[in-house]
Amino acid sequence: MEIVRSNDTVYVNNTNLTQLESREEKPTASIAPPIVILILGTIGNGLALILLHRLSGEHKWRVFYRFVLALTINDLLGIILTAPIGIARYASNFTFTFPPSLCDYMAFVQMFTILNSAFIVFSMSLDRFYAILFPVKYSFSAKERRAHALLILGGVVSLFLSSALHMAGRHAQSFYPGSWCFVDFKSESWADRGISLVYALMGLIILSFVTILNIAVIVTIFRQNFSKGNSTKRITSSKKSIQMIVLLFAVVILFAICSFPLLINIFAQPLHILQGMESFQLLGLRLSFLNCVLKSWLYILVRRETFSFLQRIFRLCCCLNPKEEKNPFQVVKL
Repeated sequence: MEIVRSNDTVYVNNTNLTQLESREEKPTASIAPPIVILILGTIGNGLALILLHRLSGEHKWRVFYRFVLALTINDLLGIILTAPIGIARYASNFTFTFPPSLCDYMAFVQMFTILNSAFIVFSMSLDRFYAILFPVKYSFSAKERRAHALLILGGVVSLFLSSALHMAGRHAQSFYPGSWCFVDFKSESWADRGISLVYALMGLIILSFVTILNIAVIVTIFRQNFSKGNSTKRITSSKKSIQMIVLLFAVVILFAICSFPLLINIFAQPLHILQGMESFQLLGLRLSFLNCVLKSWLYILVRRETFSFLQRIFRLCCCLNPKEEKNPFQVVKL
């Protein structure tokens, strides 16, 4: 009996010590970033959906805008299905801990959203690459059918890789500050490490292909617009698609900047590189969801109407005379 009591006493003391340590090491992360991501992500993607619907008569749901629609829906669902859960953890002063089932759900949604978003950006880049480099074949090909096939293929692959954790009988792991869950890329289990490596490698391969495709598009557009033997018709047609090109390049740059930190972290951790660095892991996830937020605002801002509106405001602020705007030489002299 005395041994049991002493054991109980030691156990209680250890528990108390653990609780004291956990209180001292309570996360200091701010609740502001996830709230900002939720608000701006919901408003931005919602406005983008409204614009796509209202301007459907103008863009007539061409292939590029179908990709934009899929990207907007993917990002909006990813934000509204996970951000409130993470905010609940912050609001509880980090006392609320995700149960395993909720953590698995959160990991699945986040993994799917990030990877499917990458596949859609790749599909957009591939479509523009084909349209710019092979315009004749592109104009006579089944563009809509190919776009739908790319979207379905990307969704299926993303679904499979996001579900691999559950199919392998493994559970997701919550990461600092306990407000997000993902495949346990810190685990020593071969199943967790394998899934982490495949997932990160797939994302990095997509990022590499997206970069190569868009470099090819930039070089081709430069040659078309500045080569001596080029026709005026082709230059005019390239000017008509400049809005799509600018939007695509902005999305690609944003995708590369925001996705790389998380992907490289997931890839490096199973190889015992970049050990620790919990703040960097949290930064990687926040950047990935910031990517979901900013892409919708890019679509809203990178429009002729928006540029015209901002230009009018700029002219009003500078107190320019409207009569002077018609003289191009005066503008050049300024």
